[in-house]
Amino acid sequence: MLKILYAEDNAGMRKMVCHFLTNVGFEVIATTDGDEALEKATHEHFDVILLDVTMERMDGATAATEIRKASMNTSTPIVGLTGRTETSEIEFCKQSGMDIVLSKPVDLEALANTLHSSADDYYIDDTNIDDEPFHGEKAPPKIIDVAVLQKYAHIAGTHSLEGILHDFSDLWPRKVGELYSSIVLTDTDCFARAGEELCAIAAGIGAGRVAEFAGRAVGEDSVEGRQAILPDIVHACHEVQAIINALNQSTKQNSKFIG
Repeated sequence: MLKILYAEDNAGMRKMVCHFLTNVGFEVIATTDGDEALEKATHEHFDVILLDVTMERMDGATAATEIRKASMNTSTPIVGLTGRTETSEIEFCKQSGMDIVLSKPVDLEALANTLHSSADDYYIDDTNIDDEPFHGEKAPPKIIDVAVLQKYAHIAGTHSLEGILHDFSDLWPRKVGELYSSIVLTDTDCFARAGEELCAIAAGIGAGRVAEFAGRAVGEDSVEGRQAILPDIVHACHEVQAIINALNQSTKQNSKFIG
């Protein structure tokens, strides 16, 4: 069983990743920020360290630099997660001490494979990172991809699936509120952070439209461009919520859930 140190300050994302990794055989020690991760890494050895790059207190890049100085984990593989896939961002993360940088939204199965590979031979793979964020159309994104939900239920269990759906319902109104307020306050960092978190929790339940629009909003350079996408994000979130409500109603009536 590989021992993973995981730092993520978004509660919904942290819970989803921890549920998944634990259910596929990892021992996960979860922390809520870079400071706490550094404290753990200073006194305890881990097989792999997983750090979200964007955190409010100590960010992942700073944490990686400091962890490299900690005697217990100077050579431990460090995997970073970021919603910003520009070449400069990836290089900055690697110069800070990260071995691999994965783009958000991350495929959970691919993440588990990367953690295994990292622990085995410090495997480095950048093939999933684009030089620039993708803004075009690949395939029409789904409101919710049922296959994603069924796969998650099969691996992590029905209870865990119900949990991440509940977390999405709880988190998306707050993240949308943060997007709107950050535009009013012209706070670019807050906007990017809220967009990345919404994109990540949406991807975790296969909410393709929400993830697509949130990703586009983060990639927009102008306030006008971001503001223009916000109604699409809100509409997509309401579509997802309607499906979740229907699933919850079906569960109550039939005592049965997806998968």
